[in-house]
Amino acid sequence: MLDPVIGKATMKKGRNLVMKIGDNEVEYDTRFRLYLQTKLSNPHYKPEINAQATLVNFCVTEKGLEDQLLALVVEHERPDLQEQARQLVRQLNEYNITLTDLENSLLFRLANSQGDILEDIELIENLENTKKTAIEIEEKVKLAKATEISIAKAREVYRPVATRGSLTYFLIDNLNALDRVYHYSMANFVFVLIKGMDMTPGGKDESKVPENERLNVEEPLERRVELLVETTCYVCFAYIAQGLFERHKLIVATQLCMSILKSKGELSFLKVGFARLRGSRCSPSDATLPPSVAVRLPAPRPQGHGCRQPPGGLGYRLGLGQRPGPQGAPLRDLCSLCSLLLPPTS
Repeated sequence: MLDPVIGKATMKKGRNLVMKIGDNEVEYDTRFRLYLQTKLSNPHYKPEINAQATLVNFCVTEKGLEDQLLALVVEHERPDLQEQARQLVRQLNEYNITLTDLENSLLFRLANSQGDILEDIELIENLENTKKTAIEIEEKVKLAKATEISIAKAREVYRPVATRGSLTYFLIDNLNALDRVYHYSMANFVFVLIKGMDMTPGGKDESKVPENERLNVEEPLERRVELLVETTCYVCFAYIAQGLFERHKLIVATQLCMSILKSKGELSFLKVGFARLRGSRCSPSDATLPPSVAVRLPAPRPQGHGCRQPPGGLGYRLGLGQRPGPQGAPLRDLCSLCSLLLPPTS
């Protein structure tokens, strides 16, 4: 039924274009567009369908999201740098469009030239102008490429923040494996991530940072990136933990911990395959963790007391317990994490 539509099998009938669909002839409008959607994550179609249609994949990949978040982080921390990157992309596109227009204009004049080409003064002048303009654009493109490399190098400093953000989002996106009630949109995640960047101390503007966490000094770039990674990760996890069932909070925290360790190369993924959200693929007895990366669960709290001493392992491995505050005290220790994970005792 759709083959004539996808193949644009039209025929002329009088002044109108018609298309035969089934046994009927339907008038065809050249402005007609057909959009089809599928829920398949990686659909495969016959070669003739691929040749007749344009396939657009809107699925989010970890690397693609990382690049998008990198632009978001750079825009927050260095808006001038991000604006330069935008202008550079715009300039390169304009250069390519200009070159294409010049080529098309030259080809059109050559195709419609009559008589001896060498006697066509207008065509020769147009050819000279095209050559001159092409050389100028080529020099500008080389300069733009050099500038692009320097801008990309400056932007790469903030790559760890984007990497941690991408890792956190895909963990959150897979929470429906625990329970189908867990669904979070990309827009919601981006909003929380920006909030985490606003709450990070050590920047030029600390107006949105809690007073007890303000450093009142602008940190060096490397330290600022570390603070961004830790704070954004903590803020995103704290936001998600509010909507988790109690039985799932420690699972998600452990999963986040192991994902971070794996991204750093400190944990073999094969040894913790049984702990993934997707279920067991190997027996726990065959997946013993080495002592250097062992994740210890919090010990039971005494009756009537809060969590005062951070149990070793989990908070440190999450990267939430090593950020010194104004007095050198950790602001993101495991006590804060346990207050989210465990219900209060009376």
